[in-house]
Amino acid sequence: AVKASFPDIEWKNVPDTNGKDASAPLTLYSDYKKAQVPKNYWKSIDNQRQFFNEFATARNIHHPKDWIHVTYQEVAAAGGASILKLYPSLLEALRAIFPSYDWNSNPVRTRMPNH
Repeated sequence: AVKASFPDIEWKNVPDTNGKDASAPLTLYSDYKKAQVPKNYWKSIDNQRQFFNEFATARNIHHPKDWIHVTYQEVAAAGGASILKLYPSLLEALRAIFPSYDWNSNPVRTRMPNH
């Protein structure tokens, strides 16, 4: 998937990630935290959506309301820190990545501002 998204990169020169081919698809928990993805990889909404879909599958999240049980720190620890840095909160990330959901009617934990 990454290789297809970035065809201009010479993937044979990219080092392996934990003994895996760097062009192989990333899998949640085992790869996202350790992989070095191409610059601007996480700026793609499609790549962000892939990460959140895999996170949701691993956490048995089936409905938008299920995100109430997920913290910012859990997403970051699973390898989503670079994505979350693009948004002011987990809720804002979810709104941008899944715009077809009505997030206003679903309470989602948000990161508390630092004061």
